[in-house]
Amino acid sequence: PLDSSKAKALRSALEIPGNEKVIGTIGRLVPIKDHKTLLEGARIILDREPLTRFVIVGDGPDMDSLKSLACDLGITSRVCFPGFRDDASDLLGLFDIFCLTSLHEGIPMALLEAMSLGLPVVATQVGGVKEVIHDDESGLLVSSRDARSFAYACLKVLRDDKMRERISKNAMLRVKERFLLNRTVKSTQDIYRRSIQ
Repeated sequence: PLDSSKAKALRSALEIPGNEKVIGTIGRLVPIKDHKTLLEGARIILDREPLTRFVIVGDGPDMDSLKSLACDLGITSRVCFPGFRDDASDLLGLFDIFCLTSLHEGIPMALLEAMSLGLPVVATQVGGVKEVIHDDESGLLVSSRDARSFAYACLKVLRDDKMRERISKNAMLRVKERFLLNRTVKSTQDIYRRSIQ
């Protein structure tokens, strides 16, 4: 977890007041990540929870069009585009929700890292994401290109403390048990294979 002085410094650098909730994502700004749906969902969320900030970490060809869309939606002051960051892992520590609105995914490392930190996740039900998250157990899954479903899932997490705690705890356990165990098993198998060659 991020220590409080570092969190304070990061919030200050990104101009996020301490009383605001942060919904964020990390990834390349490319069409397949569908940040457009994230921004359209952000507009719906802000109408209901105005003290929310959105942080979209990453760089890519969609940067200008996404900034332009944020402007069209009237949410420029609520969305932060810090670009590519070396300290992306630290930024995760500022998030209250990690989100992923991709149209297709393998198993995203940023998602696993967010879950391992106990961050509640709202993600689209695509590709490898379905292997990582069990809906309403270790995160919330929504249909792709559905800004309304995405927004309502985020609002649910922001407003329901019990559910948030439950999916956060389950997310940590899931990554620990399933993915760290898989890695350990694979590395053990590799050692055995090498020893019998």
